[in-house]
Amino acid sequence: MDNEIDIGYYDPPNMLLKSAPVIVDFYRISIKINFIDKTAADAKPITAVFFNSPELANGWDIEPTYTGMYVQLSKKFIEENRFLFKNYLDYGQHEALYLTEKEVQEISAIFDLMIKYYNSEKRHFPVLLAYVNVLISLVEAFYIRQFSTNPKQYNRIVSDFQQCLKDYYNQPVTQLPSVQYFADKLGLTPNYFGDIIKHFTQKSAIENIHDFVIEKAKEMLETIREELNNAASEEKGGINHHTDKELAFIYLMEDNPSEALKHAIAEYNRRPDNIEVAEMVAWAHFRNGEAQKALPFLHTALKTGSKNPTLLSHAAMIFAQVGDKAKAKVMLEEVGKTDPNIEPGLKKEGQALLSKL
Repeated sequence: MDNEIDIGYYDPPNMLLKSAPVIVDFYRISIKINFIDKTAADAKPITAVFFNSPELANGWDIEPTYTGMYVQLSKKFIEENRFLFKNYLDYGQHEALYLTEKEVQEISAIFDLMIKYYNSEKRHFPVLLAYVNVLISLVEAFYIRQFSTNPKQYNRIVSDFQQCLKDYYNQPVTQLPSVQYFADKLGLTPNYFGDIIKHFTQKSAIENIHDFVIEKAKEMLETIREELNNAASEEKGGINHHTDKELAFIYLMEDNPSEALKHAIAEYNRRPDNIEVAEMVAWAHFRNGEAQKALPFLHTALKTGSKNPTLLSHAAMIFAQVGDKAKAKVMLEEVGKTDPNIEPGLKKEGQALLSKL
């Protein structure tokens, strides 16, 4: 049991006081009472919970002035008891949970019971596991309290994130930014950053990113629509501009499938062998409630064996709608293997469908 879980109290006289950064292969929850952070400008004693996670380098230079306790859980232990994993286990060393006196008392009481069963016979392991779960759940609840009682500090992170989003799109953009990108910009771990954004906006960080991108896209699409309509007028006047594909895309974005279908078919009639156009016609038919009519165009779109996750997601929904659930399941499982950065609404639809297949 000790190879997978280690529980103990800090023993200041016998602690290693200084170390260069090292990487461990376990999760560690440290409760430190009257701890002094020598790197802080205002080094006052604090009582807080700190974390280490696998592959995260951490060094220290401490004074042996604090007491407390720790829990170390191997990766295998967490994998075998996934209910124990919380996002905060991957928080960084400087993303601490500051404890109130009452919270210290609660954690200490749970810890005493953990030690009791940790030092007892292995047959009491289920009881120990239950108390570990209680401790981990308590820490999660206390983090929510900390987010709620210090909104000024965390609202700054939210506003900095929103400014970073604006700055990102004020430069040439080649791809959708990731949560990791913004966490790095703000000097935070992705999980800590994501939990703060979720707490204060009620949406995940990736949902916030996609919402911003959609609003930005709508602004751009309105400009493009005007340009395309002008080009379409010129086309009728004999100037050779074809804008149906772009207009079909805009109407699909605006959830107007009947208009999208008109333009998609017009483009398909010009380019019947183009797989992107065929996919657009198929998807417009599906969104228009015509899954059966989508099939011939879908087969054209799939003829090259493309593994594009958006195409496979579209195909899976169409196949499921016409009754070919086995094929739909295979395609959604293929999408799941790549964990694609596709449009969140489409991803949720696909995940919901897969759970029913």
